[in-house]
Amino acid sequence: MAVAVAVLVMIAAPASTARTARAGTDWDTYGFSAGRHGLNPYETILGPANAHRLHQAWSVRLGAVIDTQPLVASGVSVPIRHSRRRAVRDLIVVGTEKGLLVAVDARNGRRVWQTHLGYVDIPACSDLPHYGVTGTPVIDRSTNRVYAADGLGRVDQVDLSTGRVERRWTITSDPQHEHVWGALTLLDGVVYVELASYCDIPPYRGRVISIDPGRNAIRRWFVTGRTGPYGGGIWGWGGLSAESGALYVATGNSVGGTYRDAGYAEHVVRLTRDLRVSASNYPGLPSGDADFGATPLPFHAHGCPAQLAVGDKYGPFFVYDRDHIGSGPVQRLSLGGAPPNQHALLGLGAYWAAHRLLYVANPAPAGPYHAGILAFRVTRHCRLSLAWQAPEPAHLTSSPSLANGVLFYDTGVTGKVKALDARTGKRLWSSRLGASAFNAPSVANGAVYVGAWDRRLHAFTLG
Repeated sequence: MAVAVAVLVMIAAPASTARTARAGTDWDTYGFSAGRHGLNPYETILGPANAHRLHQAWSVRLGAVIDTQPLVASGVSVPIRHSRRRAVRDLIVVGTEKGLLVAVDARNGRRVWQTHLGYVDIPACSDLPHYGVTGTPVIDRSTNRVYAADGLGRVDQVDLSTGRVERRWTITSDPQHEHVWGALTLLDGVVYVELASYCDIPPYRGRVISIDPGRNAIRRWFVTGRTGPYGGGIWGWGGLSAESGALYVATGNSVGGTYRDAGYAEHVVRLTRDLRVSASNYPGLPSGDADFGATPLPFHAHGCPAQLAVGDKYGPFFVYDRDHIGSGPVQRLSLGGAPPNQHALLGLGAYWAAHRLLYVANPAPAGPYHAGILAFRVTRHCRLSLAWQAPEPAHLTSSPSLANGVLFYDTGVTGKVKALDARTGKRLWSSRLGASAFNAPSVANGAVYVGAWDRRLHAFTLG
């Protein structure tokens, strides 16, 4: 995440990689930060008092379903076509399931550049005929680059100013079975990416891969081992989360072995940055295809130990002490889960440390919990207690995103984007997209950006 600076720094670097003065805030990775908290703490334009004034400023058709969370890069120096001059633009970067990576002007949605990275046709999967850039890319402002995983089993290094592909690394030789669903992560110049499958069809092996572009070095950690049973996919939209020098992943079930939790399948795992396991736990999950369909959310409330929250796609929701993951969850909640054979990438929560509030989407009613958005407060005993809930029809929604006291989310198949007062759950605003949207919106510089299944990128502003 990069925040605006109000000074212009002149450095000796090629124009394509030179940094520029930025007057806005970047949303340059899934969930705003590597911790995947879903919180933009620098938003000052949108708020509870004016969110009702939001309206669609523009939408642009990109030719295929959009499953990535839109990324925001403020103050990017881009070349002017048919000229030697350059201009400074705020860019919105998204990928599509036809393998297109595109950057548009945040002011009007006009394309600044686009590049085709590649996709595959998977007829066995009924939801989508094509799979391309599904996992949310990550932007490196220090080098003016974007890293994206394409549908052909590669991670691509792309120039942020021009869209030119500079380098590629192959992460799987079997893109017909192995695919990247989760977001890419950038930590100290190293890119992390996770593999799963399409419709849980073997052969595939879930794993985490680290790519160090500076050293051109690649490491791999296999969930069930290099020669163990198939499966162990990492499915969550947020990929892995990272905080305080550790990486956190939640994995899917193994396929074809004796046990569904073979190796580190169906586990919550803490990894070192060089992909060694430092702690893990199998908390016991429902029978069947009970993947973790979410990314672990690290959070830390004042007076409490550092904690971790993660949900299984069938409803169990766990809280861990981050320093004692191997001891098992310290709290278990029974939320609603996704029905079998339905979209099960439940995403992850959002956390507002200033108010000790953790938000999570609940796709179905369960006990005292309605379908919709749930807000839990971290008590003085360091446990989650329901603070409020905002009911929705029973179906999957996106993960929530939070900015300046307003919580935004997409309603999934009912095709709306909504805003709630993050303190109370009161409805502030709603707008119809006209198509399904499953990934979290991005909120930066007074605008809300949503990618949808109508093949459009939508922008909402105050006008």
